[in-house]
Amino acid sequence: MISVAVVDDDKKYRELLLEYLKKYEAESGNRLLITEYTDGSDLTTELSGKTSSGFDLILLDVEMKFMDGMETARIIRQYDRKVVIIFITNAPQYAISGYEVDALDYVLKPVNYFPFSQTIDRAIGRMKEREHKYIFLSGNGYAYKIDLYNLVYIEVEGRELVFHLKEGMENFRITSPMKKIESKLESKMLFRCSQGFMVNLEYVDEIDGMDVIVDGTRIPVSKNQKRAFVDALNNYMSEVRG
Repeated sequence: MISVAVVDDDKKYRELLLEYLKKYEAESGNRLLITEYTDGSDLTTELSGKTSSGFDLILLDVEMKFMDGMETARIIRQYDRKVVIIFITNAPQYAISGYEVDALDYVLKPVNYFPFSQTIDRAIGRMKEREHKYIFLSGNGYAYKIDLYNLVYIEVEGRELVFHLKEGMENFRITSPMKKIESKLESKMLFRCSQGFMVNLEYVDEIDGMDVIVDGTRIPVSKNQKRAFVDALNNYMSEVRG
């Protein structure tokens, strides 16, 4: 079942989107669990203390009375990097701003069913690409099952590796050389940008000179890895993030 949030302060459009989602559900065979919100602030208030939004897809009106869609999306991304966001808007110029919060697409009002259904198809395609990917590691007498979407970066500290997980989750460390686990961590999501760091490309915010900002943390990129890192990031953005 796919969990969907519809966030729009216009009752008429909420009802229209619900009608379209139910039609899509009947045509596609995908079961949808739909929750309505009348403003972005209603949704963001529920996120406090959570480690994810709890939704697979959020349909988000851009212009709302109390909290607009862009501000809502920024807050959502603090809790959930994985949920698919689609903007509903009167203004196509918001599509450019959507890249800031990794929005999949935008749907222009008045909303027509056919392009809407195609956008939902794309959203479900992205969800399948982002299905949980687990790795299993052992060290220091413990065994760990890690969801790669929770792993932000790995740091070498002496003989240990520190696994930095997303905010709200406890980091852990094992005694192991990086090379020993690189094969286990083989994934388009992960890239070793220097001797001391491996980063999850899903959490890259920006590249700043010879550094990369990963979920707010500045991490060095070695000179001989810079081009390969940029290529890997571009490939990930185009192939995985759509």
